[in-house]
Amino acid sequence: MVLNLSNQELIDLGLKHSIHTSERKSFRSCRLRWNWAYREYYYPKVTPQPLEFGVAYHAAMEKWYDPTIWAHPDHREIGSALAISVFNDTCRKQLERYKKLNGRPTPEVMKNYQERLDLGKKMIEYYTKKISPLLDTKFSPLGVEVPFEIELGFKCKCPKCLERYKEYVIKMDGVFAVVHERLWEESEGLPVTYGGRIDMVAVDDYGRIFIVDWKSTSRILDEGKQATFLELDDQISSYCVALWKLGKPVAGFIYHEQRKAVPEPPQELLRMNKGRRFSVSQNANTDYQTFKAHIFEHDRDALEQGFYSDYLDWLRNEGPRFYQRHQIHRTEAQMQNLFDDMVAEAKDILEDPRIYPQPGRFSCTSCLYRQPCIGRSMNEDYYYTLNSMFDRREKHYYEETEDGDKKRENR
Repeated sequence: MVLNLSNQELIDLGLKHSIHTSERKSFRSCRLRWNWAYREYYYPKVTPQPLEFGVAYHAAMEKWYDPTIWAHPDHREIGSALAISVFNDTCRKQLERYKKLNGRPTPEVMKNYQERLDLGKKMIEYYTKKISPLLDTKFSPLGVEVPFEIELGFKCKCPKCLERYKEYVIKMDGVFAVVHERLWEESEGLPVTYGGRIDMVAVDDYGRIFIVDWKSTSRILDEGKQATFLELDDQISSYCVALWKLGKPVAGFIYHEQRKAVPEPPQELLRMNKGRRFSVSQNANTDYQTFKAHIFEHDRDALEQGFYSDYLDWLRNEGPRFYQRHQIHRTEAQMQNLFDDMVAEAKDILEDPRIYPQPGRFSCTSCLYRQPCIGRSMNEDYYYTLNSMFDRREKHYYEETEDGDKKRENR
């Protein structure tokens, strides 16, 4: 019988209770919201955007780091062109979906769409031709969008696990008989797992494996604060734990932030200012290398006379940053302790926790469940609000799409 199979065989058949990063975050943030989303399956009705930039840019990075392309002698030229092609194709599909659900987009929407399309192409060219050749010199990609599922060491008999078991039995035997019900009652249930997808797995020149995660962002975070956060971050670290539990020599993770902008040459002034032909505005999207190269070509005399020296010093030391990369190492002790913490958290999630709201000054402002939460506090029929404003699904998003957590988190 199916319940006599090994845990791994059950997992391979989809007979598992999988906990993902998004559920862990939701459980910590607000148990009421977590209950509505992950136990009652209420999902906000989200109107698709004509361009979900993060999703499209992420797809381009997947193509750029595709190991089969990376191994090609001309991978930088080929990969860059393919990455841009994938970005454009993803954007086109997003726009088609938007039109299908919303009708013809307004000129303003299309103008914004085209601007973001152009920005994406510039960012990909900048990344593949300037950043990657500089930073990606000591490792090679092993895989992109790598799925994983690891056992957490205990089993679950919740109603959803019973439903999964019933569905499988009916699919195989045509009926859920008394014998199947008895076998379920006598069993420990289905294995509990932690699952997800990893942006990229790479190996360095020393044979060490690193998880690589990239994010496009409107603002690069302060380097010191970001490094402190990443030392304690458990999302990417948990991906390290997953590969470590699967027997891989994981050394840590690489976190790359990419600003949604590219360095541009400075604007030429309408009239000379203090001997300079070009703007030295600190609000300009430029960097030291781009600015100096442009001035050297178009205003060399002023450059050599030092009219741009202060601004160049500012650009070099304090100016805008367009990317930032951190390499964080993890010891076996850290991964073992994090795994133990993940198991403890999973047990808290599954052992019928008390449900109550956990309001926060900032978290409630952007919470999509704010309206039914307010209704609940006023003894209103908040389930009417939930049923009106939300979709009641039968499965979680990561059970319905191949993208899993990535489609939701990014973007």
